[in-house]
Amino acid sequence: MIALAAATDKIEIVLGGSITTNQAQCYTVWRDITTTTFVPGYTAVDTNNTTDVEIVPAPGASTQRIVDTINIYNKDTVTIVATVKLQSAGGEFILSTIELETGEYAQWNDKYGWSVYT
Repeated sequence: MIALAAATDKIEIVLGGSITTNQAQCYTVWRDITTTTFVPGYTAVDTNNTTDVEIVPAPGASTQRIVDTINIYNKDTVTIVATVKLQSAGGEFILSTIELETGEYAQWNDKYGWSVYT
């Protein structure tokens, strides 16, 4: 499980270099939990070359955001290297660095961790 518990916690992705044709597509599924509510949500966003992109935004006040799934699809015409990281008040923490060939996608979930599929 990946839990974001502070308003400064978020998950970002950055590529190891500029793309050739198409940015990688990222889709995340998460749920917000408070003492009285449970609200599911998702984020769908493309990468931006070597600029950090938020793929799971920070939770609101008094809320824990639980990440269920992270998907990264290489839509480019060449292999990419993607780094997924936790950004928090304590700094930046690398969760994984993944190499994806054209048409491959990586998926993280709580049960299996990271897997790469063709």
